Amino acid sequence: MNYRALAIPLLLMLAQTLSADSNDRAALTELYLATDGNSWSQNDGWLEADSLCDWHGVDCVISGTGVERVRALDLDWNGLNGTLPAALVDLSALNRLNLRGNALTGEVPAGLIESMIESTGSSVLVIDLGENRLFGALPELDHAASGRLLDLFLDSNEINGPLPTSWSGLPLRSLVLDRNPLGVAPPPEWSTMTELQRLGLSTIQLNGAFPDSLAGLGALQELDLSNNALSGELPDWLGQAHLRRLNLEANQLEGSIAPAVEAMRIDTVVGLNLADNQFSGTLPDQLLQLNFAPATGRTTFAGQDRLDLCWNDFDASEAGFEELIGESHHGGSFVACQGEVQALTPETSGSWYLPERAGEGYSKMLLENGSLLLYWFTFPPQQPVPAGEQAWFFSVVDPRSAAATLTPMYATRGQFGQGIAGPRADPVDLRLTVHGTPEARLHAAYSLAWPAAGSAGGTLLFDHHSRSDRLSPLTRLAGSRCDNQVEQQWISGAWFNPDQAGEGFIVEVNEDGRGIVYWFTHVPESSGNFQAWMTGDALFDGQTLFVDNLLMPTGTRFGSDFDSTEIDVVHWGSLTLHFDDDLSGHAWFDSELPEYGSGDFSLSRLARPMLAECADN
Repeated sequence: MNYRALAIPLLLMLAQTLSADSNDRAALTELYLATDGNSWSQNDGWLEADSLCDWHGVDCVISGTGVERVRALDLDWNGLNGTLPAALVDLSALNRLNLRGNALTGEVPAGLIESMIESTGSSVLVIDLGENRLFGALPELDHAASGRLLDLFLDSNEINGPLPTSWSGLPLRSLVLDRNPLGVAPPPEWSTMTELQRLGLSTIQLNGAFPDSLAGLGALQELDLSNNALSGELPDWLGQAHLRRLNLEANQLEGSIAPAVEAMRIDTVVGLNLADNQFSGTLPDQLLQLNFAPATGRTTFAGQDRLDLCWNDFDASEAGFEELIGESHHGGSFVACQGEVQALTPETSGSWYLPERAGEGYSKMLLENGSLLLYWFTFPPQQPVPAGEQAWFFSVVDPRSAAATLTPMYATRGQFGQGIAGPRADPVDLRLTVHGTPEARLHAAYSLAWPAAGSAGGTLLFDHHSRSDRLSPLTRLAGSRCDNQVEQQWISGAWFNPDQAGEGFIVEVNEDGRGIVYWFTHVPESSGNFQAWMTGDALFDGQTLFVDNLLMPTGTRFGSDFDSTEIDVVHWGSLTLHFDDDLSGHAWFDSELPEYGSGDFSLSRLARPMLAECADN
């Protein structure tokens, strides 16, 4: 046997193997250095552990020769900050890249997408770069016919048009471009995407007629064109589609909804959202053949598999029809939410609640930049795992003129006096829609799966709860009209301790001159990482608000388990807020609960509300 001849290919194989392992390690090292890895929320093992498999977020596949290759990289919501290095293309075995919810900048990495398409392994590739700060136009891409499908998520970035024609040949199964300033419809070439099942084009500044370039997408099952400015009637060809979910909410579409109803499959549960358009006429009988999820009960889709026909001008005179679809309609009825939605204005800023659910509510503030900030102060569910006594969620969105849909909302985990556990808030699968009617109609459809702090991978499963509520005002901001001005109205807004991110105060200067404060925080260290909130009000003394009886409601549960008679109002202690000027101030607290103690810290403004523009301002 020629051992020398046999040794040569073995040595070449070993060299290639060692090179692959070295390339993966070098690529991950460059990623760590390029995105400020020392400041990541979690970086256990990075640059230290001998095995790449022991680096946080790295999933490996080990070959028969013992070589570690990076198969998946999951660093979502982990505080990455910077641009992606070109060396990531060397991860030639990478099948899943999840970097959602960071602060990555630069253009969409064309080379990385191409290299992953050509990699080996899983039959479905996943690239999730959503909710970052990527900018520029989408790149033209070369690709090889690998027979592998690609799920690509680029939503909530700063990507602009045009949409490249070359993408028509990509093996795309899912493409989500929501919330980018694209401003253009898909090109005609995209109609040849024979594998595309999900397309997200919500909030991309799209106007004009319904895009005909979508007519050829025969495999399409989910289409989201919501929050654009599409106008005219629905095309007849739409009725030939076979969709599981269709979302056309918040456009300017008119005429009959028959093509949309005909587009929905009848052999599975579907979701159809046509709310906030200009549709009219009678509802087609075929609507009754569709299978929607019930308006109550648990769901994993946060209301996506429901029917929403609100804020149109349908003929709702047939009571029998309403009864048949009422149990599936978002909010329980389509009759109660017909008509035109009024615009969100400064007058809608303040606290709102349902009288029958006193003890929980919403602090809603239209900000000076036109965004909507909303805090929901409530309670945890009937816990299947240990939970705290209170819960709160928040979100800030850029609303359309008449409504705002807050999804996802966010929850925090942390400790009193120390801020949140890591520099982030956890996204919660929760959807609230706030409309600008005088009665502040609020649509709530939520299905929460929120990791429970202090539990070993446990989950808090919140009841699904879908309803259409007309909230009652609890407070109204001073200065929201020209006839309710007060001296301290400039103090209203969101304030926080700059040394302790993840908690803070909402201060509402009321039109009667009182200051209402909500302190959104957490329980002390000895009690876990759960949330806490306190509230109180008092009259101002100049630029100082002294609340001598800050209250902490506890004792009841979220959703269908809520019972206001069970609420136990704990007298938490006192809080003093002094505002030096429009941007800074100081806080002092003294709690009657020993675990909270007393202390003080500085304040900085986080956001200020939009107030009325008056001639004497």
